[in-house]
Amino acid sequence: MILQSGNVKVAILAFAEREFSIAGTHSPGAAPLDVIENVRQIEEAKSLGHIVIITVHGGNEYFRYPRPGLRRVCRFYIDLGVHAVICHHPHVAGAFEIYKERPIFYSLGNLIFDHTKPPPGWNDGYAVKLTFAASNRRVQVISQEIIPYEQSFPAIVKSYSTGWAALDAHMMICPPELIIVTGTPGHGKTQWVTALGANMARVHGLRGAILQFEDRPSRNHRDLLRYARAWMHAADGGVTIGTDDPHQWVEDMFLTISPTEDDDEDISLDLAWVKGAIEEAAKRHSCKWVTIDPFNEIEHLWGVRENETQYLNGALRDLKRLARRLQIALIIVTHPTKLGGEKSNIDDLTLYDVAGSAAWKNKADHGIIIHRNSPADPITTVKIDKARDNEMMGIPGKAQFEFDPQRALFTHVRR
Repeated sequence: MILQSGNVKVAILAFAEREFSIAGTHSPGAAPLDVIENVRQIEEAKSLGHIVIITVHGGNEYFRYPRPGLRRVCRFYIDLGVHAVICHHPHVAGAFEIYKERPIFYSLGNLIFDHTKPPPGWNDGYAVKLTFAASNRRVQVISQEIIPYEQSFPAIVKSYSTGWAALDAHMMICPPELIIVTGTPGHGKTQWVTALGANMARVHGLRGAILQFEDRPSRNHRDLLRYARAWMHAADGGVTIGTDDPHQWVEDMFLTISPTEDDDEDISLDLAWVKGAIEEAAKRHSCKWVTIDPFNEIEHLWGVRENETQYLNGALRDLKRLARRLQIALIIVTHPTKLGGEKSNIDDLTLYDVAGSAAWKNKADHGIIIHRNSPADPITTVKIDKARDNEMMGIPGKAQFEFDPQRALFTHVRR
């Protein structure tokens, strides 16, 4: 193909490694990567255009680096006078190099390529912008710009039960969404959120991550193991964990991220760190839900010209956008104000009682209050204070559960 801009002609050649749909002597198809034949084709292209670019369909799927043989061929093209080589086919963004002052890109990733269950990196890619300059009949590549992007598709909204039928009328999880959970300290917020994540893993097969700042990871791990043992065999016909190895199930379905004391000294556990951890959990570990517990323990630093309300509005906006981009349910556990925590009647507790700002109420897709009459009371009231879309997400309401610490289970209490 020859493109012309002003007096400059650009010749573009496309070759493909031999898989299928390769052109034959008497059949149409893609031009094969045949080094001997390619030499003739490149010489012909050089005679027709000032700039020659080659695209190559080649490489190993899901592998970011070129095989030695492919790299040798691409460099040989540059030796023949080609100005740039751009490869595709691995379906993940790959490596690039500058060889003899000319670029070789070994994989740009996918541009538009849907997948029902995309593997890590499937939706990531980059475009390439090349700038050339000609002087004394000699063409040079003066710059190459890599433009990262993420392909996306119109979302098919899917709703998930919390795993408690008594809550289905009040709460259906519809990723991507932001779920805010609050309640008096010691009244079971962490236990309930852990059980919610375990239900998502058991009932729907959705892997998740827990960013734990306050409790030791061993507590979560212990509760998850108790939960898994309780659901190895379901006498009531419920969905089991699908294995007789609870340890392996917990290992497969949950990623626990808990900063150590050493981490506290070396890095700032601020919002940027949290967003990086969420992105890694979703992209590298295929997590579909992520819990931050509690939000209050993050290092919150707002600018000189903004107050706490402005900071929280911006922080929650950024986290909600991140959840939307990653297509996950983001669950944030946060403490109420001192005054809110002293309220003894759950009907009086709302998201407006969360410490910091009314932004919690405004930004939440689901807002949940967890309450007990006392920390030792196993009867736990779950109040859905907000559901943004009543048709899809449920109608605000409440239900009571009894917590069994030996099995880490919440069982509905019928009134």
